Amino acid sequence: MKKFTVLLFLMAGTVVGTTLDADTVLAHAEVVRTEPAHKEVVKEELEWIAIHFNEPVKPATDIRLIAEGFSTVLEIAPNISDEMLLVRVKDLAGFESGNWTVHWSAQSVDGDIVSGTFKFEYAHQEPLKMSFAVRLLGFAVVLVVSISGWWHFNKKGKSV
Repeated sequence: MKKFTVLLFLMAGTVVGTTLDADTVLAHAEVVRTEPAHKEVVKEELEWIAIHFNEPVKPATDIRLIAEGFSTVLEIAPNISDEMLLVRVKDLAGFESGNWTVHWSAQSVDGDIVSGTFKFEYAHQEPLKMSFAVRLLGFAVVLVVSISGWWHFNKKGKSV
């Protein structure tokens, strides 16, 4: 009886082993890397957030960007490109400098939902942009100083 059980077990293992081919995936999708990386300080302008997987993911996904203190929560449907989730954050209303948490979820090829979280600091400072009024005021000051200097020079020249 013991030999029969062992033989049955070995036969079952052989049948299962031969029915699985090299393309059969038994694991869930795993994150290979994120952009920006976990705990990275980003000083340049950030255009995209990307999550790279070891296999393709299905469209049943979402990404939430959460600002420090939950002051801003942005729920975004990402673009899916084979083994990557992409979110365009450039010009996204509410996305500004500060500490951010990215919470993502995706569906593996095998149908299971995988999810995770990573954090980064967005420390990009926009260059100072002068408004039209400020530029006009600067031009007016330069003009007044120039006319004043010209007037003063000409007045002195005539009185001498």
